[in-house]
Amino acid sequence: MGGALNSVRRLLLLLSSGLALSASQGQVQVSGIVRDARSGTPIAFANLLAEGERVGASSDIDGRFIMMVSAFPAVVRVSCVGYVPARSVWEGPGPFEVVLAPSMEQLSPVDINPEENPAHRIIEKATANRRMNDGMGHHAHRYRAYSKTIFTLAVDSALLNDTARIAALPEQDRDAVRFAVRQHILLLESATRCTSDPPRRRTEEVLALRVSGLEDPSCSRSRPPAEAGRSMMRRSRSTNAAFPARSHREAPSATSF
Repeated sequence: MGGALNSVRRLLLLLSSGLALSASQGQVQVSGIVRDARSGTPIAFANLLAEGERVGASSDIDGRFIMMVSAFPAVVRVSCVGYVPARSVWEGPGPFEVVLAPSMEQLSPVDINPEENPAHRIIEKATANRRMNDGMGHHAHRYRAYSKTIFTLAVDSALLNDTARIAALPEQDRDAVRFAVRQHILLLESATRCTSDPPRRRTEEVLALRVSGLEDPSCSRSRPPAEAGRSMMRRSRSTNAAFPARSHREAPSATSF
């Protein structure tokens, strides 16, 4: 009886070892780069996830990524704020080049007339109803917010189209122009959890934060997470006035609790 139990144990051990080995061998590393379909520039912090997988990857500051897939062909979903999500089918280990098209928003036409500006009436109504519309005075709620801010240097389009003027610039200035056209100066991403519980004040907790574009930004030095989050938010607000920036912010609907 004892010999039979030992044989069963050895068999189970061999089976478990074989399953673990096959699982590890099934993971294949793939790499590539994510680019803008219009300009060809790398896209930082694009999200990639293969169908059926639980762990994906994000592109780095240069748009490059490394991720693991279980088998080929692999169907990978790629998304990034400001771009149309895409699906890519990979037949082998790559490297791959994923192209995302910028998303376009069609705005309604605006009629301009010499009468009173309707925006003034809207502002006056909003100011008059500020107390009634204040969310802090209603039911308790909480939500998570995602913010992405990109700081860029705007180069005069007339200069870019004048090759003679660019050729006459000093080499250092030409390098600066090429750098400004090629990539952004600073990129900030943050995820926060906001809670409102009347009559107490509104609180905001930084869940995740990352910054790129500086070799040693003071806001990214080692410090407690809460302090680093507060410092980064202050730095982001103070820097917005100094540099031309494009920003995008998304927040799910508030949920009562």
